[in-house]
Amino acid sequence: MQDEDAAARAQAALALGEFAIDSTVDTLVEALARESDSGVRAALVSALGAFTGPRAIGALLKTFDDVEPDLRRQTIRAMGRTRSREMVVPLLSALSVEDHPMFQGAIVDALAMIGDPRSRVPLEQLLEQSDNDSLRARVVLALGAIRDGSSIPALVDLLDRGTPEQRYLVLSALTELGDARAATVVARFYDDVSAQLDALSRDTTLELVDPLLVGMRLQRAAIRVLLELDPAAGLDAFLRAAKPHSYPGGSAARLRLNALVYETRRLAISGLGYEGSQKAFTTLVSAPIWNDPDPRIRSVATRAAAVAGHEGALRRIAERLADGDPEVRWTAASSLGRLENSDAIEPLRSVLHDPHSEVRLQALLSLAYLDAGQALSEIERAAVADPSQRVRNAARQAIELLTSN
Repeated sequence: MQDEDAAARAQAALALGEFAIDSTVDTLVEALARESDSGVRAALVSALGAFTGPRAIGALLKTFDDVEPDLRRQTIRAMGRTRSREMVVPLLSALSVEDHPMFQGAIVDALAMIGDPRSRVPLEQLLEQSDNDSLRARVVLALGAIRDGSSIPALVDLLDRGTPEQRYLVLSALTELGDARAATVVARFYDDVSAQLDALSRDTTLELVDPLLVGMRLQRAAIRVLLELDPAAGLDAFLRAAKPHSYPGGSAARLRLNALVYETRRLAISGLGYEGSQKAFTTLVSAPIWNDPDPRIRSVATRAAAVAGHEGALRRIAERLADGDPEVRWTAASSLGRLENSDAIEPLRSVLHDPHSEVRLQALLSLAYLDAGQALSEIERAAVADPSQRVRNAARQAIELLTSN
């Protein structure tokens, strides 16, 4: 920290911050007190953000009111990085008088890193008062970082009246919060967006493709939230989103739309598995989904049927071992092990000679998981004679598991 070269001093400061060894805090604080170069001071402040002790916090608070814009912004960021609740009051005090969007955004980001419930009301007020979309988006993320659930009402309100970008961020924030109380509102939001898209989809010329893309991205995000928060609350949305649908034609716009349809269906089908009701399982194994021409959809449905675990799942999944697509077959082989049912052993033995190595590998792993001692001789042959090194290694692992009991 005594080098004549400012760049070298800055690099040294950043390196100390990377290591974040408590014994180096005094060195950084003392260097900050005597340093005159703005670039080095910024590096020192950044380094102090890696510490949580009183010396580092005190130094950052002292630097907080620096009039040099870059240093002040760097200090605000470092204050957030400390994750210290001692930073909340000075940050909120600064936010109450700050009118520059750059500094407002920096303070909001710092508050997001700390996630203290005391910041909720000031952030909600800023959300109401600001007309800066970028700043409002950062406020949404900061509200989502408050993990006690108190920010949910404000986030939910923004689902109804925010811009599409803000709504997307709200859905991401609700997922991060992980509070199942929001699931019912998200399910209603999905229904509202779907109704709007139904009206747009009646235009077969797809002149309104941009609103369609925006709405479908929101649909996908809502399905993901329901899958994460509370699959039971998402049943109706999953049932609707899992239905086959496509936009015929080969234009770039239609390809993008169909990609979103696939991604949303994949999430919804997974949601049906985790929701797990008889209605969800019956839908999964019905022809429109179970026999979908897209092998990726058939694979997801196979895995979801195993997750649901209803009576009849084993028979339907075992039938998949004869599917024409190897991904569907290896998904079925893996899923049969998940069912923890010895009746899956014979179907799994039947694919130990499958032409695709991944199918054989997944069958071996499932047989080991099911403690299928009756298949030991076949597994031993695979350990020696299978043409795939990966399969041979998997067979050896399966032998160890089967013979260790």
